[in-house]
Amino acid sequence: MALPFSKMHGAGNDFVVVTGDSHDWTALAPRLCDRHFGVGSDGILVAMPSAVADVRMRMFNPDGTEDECGNGLRCLALYARRRGLVISDTFAVETISGVKRVTVTDEGTLAGVVTAEMGRARLDAEHVPAVGLGAQALGVPLSVGGEELVVWSFSTGTAHTVVFGIPNEERFRRLSPLLEHHPAFPERTSIMWTEVASPSSARVRIWERGAGETLACGTGACAVGVASHLAGRTGSRIEVASRGGTLTVEVSPQLDLQMTGPAAFVFEGSWG
Repeated sequence: MALPFSKMHGAGNDFVVVTGDSHDWTALAPRLCDRHFGVGSDGILVAMPSAVADVRMRMFNPDGTEDECGNGLRCLALYARRRGLVISDTFAVETISGVKRVTVTDEGTLAGVVTAEMGRARLDAEHVPAVGLGAQALGVPLSVGGEELVVWSFSTGTAHTVVFGIPNEERFRRLSPLLEHHPAFPERTSIMWTEVASPSSARVRIWERGAGETLACGTGACAVGVASHLAGRTGSRIEVASRGGTLTVEVSPQLDLQMTGPAAFVFEGSWG
């Protein structure tokens, strides 16, 4: 049976978006996300009914693992609004890390700007999880590939590790997978290589667990906002620029997070 889908992106982070939950997404994700033999994407977003919110989002990485995704949340929000799955521009989305409120700003039928409440950053190492790095892995040294990096590892709905400084191409390709699969992170981690440009802006290069390099990462941008703020390098509001675009992150004194950025439809299709 053919699977109707929408191809969408949020700041270049692209997704196959579907309605319903009638497939084994863990098994299908590697084939559907393949950029040579499938549709090609950074993940699958599944919109489905929710008992606790207006709509539920499930997200699957290209390797089939289920995860949280900030850019995916914005795409799912625009999809749900345009497909009539919700009746208001502001609504609640159930995710793997809790219920998130979103607001869709209309910019035409194919694009929009979405503001999402991303929940509270969780700093304790057990929430990453990270082992052997102390109760909080904030600004701690870690040996990776014969180098010593200073890492800021915590959860913004999913595991992230921020490293200040963007490496050259060779070091990025070599160190990123080693850090993703480091024994300190038994469930792996995404890496945000970060260069702070000013008290209100930063540039990142991204390596996501289960996906490799991506053009943008919403939960990762939130992690950059938190780490930069905790390190005293930025204020509470920061624009995070990646290869795919710029996301605005606001960090409250309690580390509650709000993210604003674009989402857009690319094309419609059918798989199978």
